[in-house]
Amino acid sequence: MSTIKPYQDLETQRQYRNHTQTQKKNISELKEGVVVNSLIKDSKEPVPGIENMYDNLVIPDRTTVPDSFQRLNIENDKYKSKKEKSNHKTLAPLIATTVGLFGILAGTMAMLSNAAKHKTKLPSWQTLPEIPKNVAINNEPHFVTYLMIRDPNTRNILGALGVFVLSAIGLVGKNFVDGVKEIWVRKKQADVQKDLQEKLIAVETQSFSGKMQILRNMLAEKAKELDTILHKDNTHNSNTTFRKFISFKREKSSFDKKNNSILSYAAVGASAALITALGFLAFKNVQKTAKYYENYTTKMKEKINNLITSHKDWDEDSFKTIKNIFVSLNIPKSEIEKTLAKAQNFPKEKVKDIIVEVEKVTQEGAEAIAGKPGTKPSLYSHTDDDRAHLYNMIVNWENPLLKILFGGMATVTATGYIGSSVVEAIKESQVIKENAKTELDLQKRLVNVELNNFETKKRSVIEPLVEEFRVQAIKGKDKNELKTRAENILYEIKNGPPFVYS
Repeated sequence: MSTIKPYQDLETQRQYRNHTQTQKKNISELKEGVVVNSLIKDSKEPVPGIENMYDNLVIPDRTTVPDSFQRLNIENDKYKSKKEKSNHKTLAPLIATTVGLFGILAGTMAMLSNAAKHKTKLPSWQTLPEIPKNVAINNEPHFVTYLMIRDPNTRNILGALGVFVLSAIGLVGKNFVDGVKEIWVRKKQADVQKDLQEKLIAVETQSFSGKMQILRNMLAEKAKELDTILHKDNTHNSNTTFRKFISFKREKSSFDKKNNSILSYAAVGASAALITALGFLAFKNVQKTAKYYENYTTKMKEKINNLITSHKDWDEDSFKTIKNIFVSLNIPKSEIEKTLAKAQNFPKEKVKDIIVEVEKVTQEGAEAIAGKPGTKPSLYSHTDDDRAHLYNMIVNWENPLLKILFGGMATVTATGYIGSSVVEAIKESQVIKENAKTELDLQKRLVNVELNNFETKKRSVIEPLVEEFRVQAIKGKDKNELKTRAENILYEIKNGPPFVYS
């Protein structure tokens, strides 16, 4: 079923927004109908020119095809030729997309081939390392299932059954708490909506009565004005040329326009100056950073030279100190060899180790955390679940402390979830109340805006008519004609747009 958009004025939008879903559907639903063509003849005599109506009938009683149908066939032939051309055009994007996908595939294969070529040429420390393949079992039902399969003894099976039962109980309890919360919130929402609708009646009544009062005031004002113009013999000859568009704002003078252009240029110039200043400041900060790092590098190189000149017997700690400094500064290979050549009794194999550490692109993680590199997976589990405590209690039934631990953890979890649900329900109900209050305050504040908008639009329709009436009165039009014009203006005030909806 198609729908239509409701009227766009503020009052109808407010009413539409405050309706229920059923009311909105009834308002905006587009009803279906059937159009029936019929031809009624009042007599048995043939209607003159009835032949011209043959083309409008469903089955024309003719042996020749009318010109209109011939033209339609010509247009259909043109449409078919255009459609055939469009079909060819439709295939072009499909072909281009397919070719592009295969081009991407070929480029990917070329990239993999290039990577394989570089892997065979680069040293091992500059290639990508193997990543440990860890399999996490962090879900408690999955973990107890793993334990049952690994060691299917009685305690493991009972512990797994306990975990499954507690999972079902927790799911049912969670849904029950959520259902109670949602029902309570919906009831509160219905109560708040009912109160809001009752209070909005006064707002809508105020808007409706305000518009009617505007119409009455405008009728009295314009009736008096038109009557004065109609019965005044010597109408003042002022510049009352009819203006098609009425503007209620003061027209900007050339002085104002000049000031606006000057302000615009000044804003652009100030922005450019500010951007230049900020860019210069950023560049200065970059220079300061580079200078600080250069000083730091110089000091660390001096430290290396001091270590080289003061050491003759190199132990493991001294070697690590030298290596860490070179790695942190990322010094090139040639400079490392040149610097360490000055050291006395420095092992050559250590020089190579330092160069390898500096040129490495990755670093291996600790085996306790990342596992051992390789293609075989390593299994681990990390659970943060009350069902884990239940499993431990069932497997170690003789330990009373585990029973107390499970009872405490389960109580804390259940109490926390129920408490959080209660707090969220209260919060949602309060938010609904405050939103309804805000909506009511907004509608009250919008009444004056809507009335001003209504009066402005109404005057924009009426003022040109009054101006034209004044021009016709100055030109000396007939009194009866002017009186008819005045009545039409008053009728337009009462019944013309914008309309008042009740």
